Amino acid sequence: MEHLKRKFENFSMKNKLMAIIFFNVVLILLIALMGLKISANAYNEQLYKAISGNLSFSSQTIASSLKSIETLSSVTLSSAAIQDSLNRIDTSDDAIV
Repeated sequence: MEHLKRKFENFSMKNKLMAIIFFNVVLILLIALMGLKISANAYNEQLYKAISGNLSFSSQTIASSLKSIETLSSVTLSSAAIQDSLNRIDTSDDAIV
């Protein structure tokens, strides 16, 4: 560390100023990159939560629709009038066009 300090003291004023500016630019760049990474992670987390909520809502809607279809098909199949009509169609010799 002493060696670097002595070397820096021997620099000309122009080189000292350039070294300080370079160090500050690198420091600002690192801070900016860290901020970008933090904000990207926060964005990804919010996006994940939003998509998860939307998929959960969609799956509940689809499950509800399927339950309604299942109920309707059970009612339809258990209807005596429909079963009677299906039996008549099955025993009929008429071709259905």
